[in-house]
Amino acid sequence: MFIGNSTNLSPTRFFDVAGGLSHAFTAVELTANGIQTAGASSIPVGIFNGSDVNIIGATYWQVGGQSIVAGDLLASDENGFAVKATSGKFAFGQALENASASSVVEIQIVRAGKV
Repeated sequence: MFIGNSTNLSPTRFFDVAGGLSHAFTAVELTANGIQTAGASSIPVGIFNGSDVNIIGATYWQVGGQSIVAGDLLASDENGFAVKATSGKFAFGQALENASASSVVEIQIVRAGKV
């Protein structure tokens, strides 16, 4: 008898790098050639943490040019930073705490879809 799980339960994954990655704690998108920094119209695959990519669960995300309040739905800006998800943007995460602009915030990856 086999008892187990065929699903990868790891919250992180390694990917090939297709383009420039700005720095740790930024959103990345998946392309045919690997990951690259996500843009404002991207659907992120995860948050680059410096060596691999968090694809599920709680993680940290670099905040863009505005403060964030716990509970805010978050999308990627043009630099892969977290900003409040506005109409037409893909809400990828939810803030778990308040954070000021240019800080790092703890988030839950939720992939809520377009706002």
